[in-house]
Amino acid sequence: MVRSSLKLKIGVYLLIALSIAVVLFTLMVVRNSRQDLLDQTVSQTAQLSEVIMKSMRFAMQHNEPDALDQIIQDVGAHEEIDRARILSKDGRVMHSSRPEEVGAVVDQEAESCLGCHLDERSMKEAPLIGRPRIFTSPEGRRFLGSTAVIRNEATCADSACHAHPADEMVLGVLDIVAPLEGIDLAIRKNTITIILLAIAFVALAALLVSILVQRLIYRPLNDLRIGAERLAEGDLEHEIPVRSTDELGQLAVCFNSMTRALQKSRNELEEWNNTLEEKVEQALSGLFYRETRQKPVVTVALVDVHSK
Repeated sequence: MVRSSLKLKIGVYLLIALSIAVVLFTLMVVRNSRQDLLDQTVSQTAQLSEVIMKSMRFAMQHNEPDALDQIIQDVGAHEEIDRARILSKDGRVMHSSRPEEVGAVVDQEAESCLGCHLDERSMKEAPLIGRPRIFTSPEGRRFLGSTAVIRNEATCADSACHAHPADEMVLGVLDIVAPLEGIDLAIRKNTITIILLAIAFVALAALLVSILVQRLIYRPLNDLRIGAERLAEGDLEHEIPVRSTDELGQLAVCFNSMTRALQKSRNELEEWNNTLEEKVEQALSGLFYRETRQKPVVTVALVDVHSK
């Protein structure tokens, strides 16, 4: 009886439907939240690259490599930056927040060069403020890298200390690498928070839906069931309470009308039966009276015949 309960079925189906909807919604929210955090980090890194590029321009125009190196060191010392470096167009590390990297040649098919290969086409199409990339270190840590192209601007080419010809479009790249542990931790916290809120929402929605189903569907149907049982027992005086004006309320009105019609028909039938019994009794009484009156006449007639 419990397994076939309509109330239980509706509750289970609604709970399943709400759970599926909330799971899909949670996945979408988590995905969008993760993408928003990554976009914000990429934007902040690009802004940092732009600030560094403006600071570097002055040091490069005045041929102050120590100032340029100090800028890179200060940027790399920031807690949210793993390292900062300047690479020549052939991939050699010219300045780095990690001194051991200076002079090393970076594989152009890896790390920063993956975002912008230094061929003729990418030199023309690469953005001034670099392309983001996400990679995983051999230790399993995730990083966000931003590579910005250092172009040979007219002000640089006109400088007396400049060693690059004016037709050389690219001088090198600025590469900034930031760890993603903070973002991953924030994403995990947001995911847990969203999941807990989703569970609370499902529980609250299930409670409210259960109350609504109880008031709007189950109770009127239970009234109809009780009315049908009373009708089957022959009780035609029981009326189903009309709780609303919707379809279930109209059904209760129709059921009560049917019950009253049946009660009226039964009363008429009982009245007709009572009348029929009276008529039958009257007819039988009349017939008996006629028979009792005719018997003496027949007896007399028989007596007369014998006397003759």
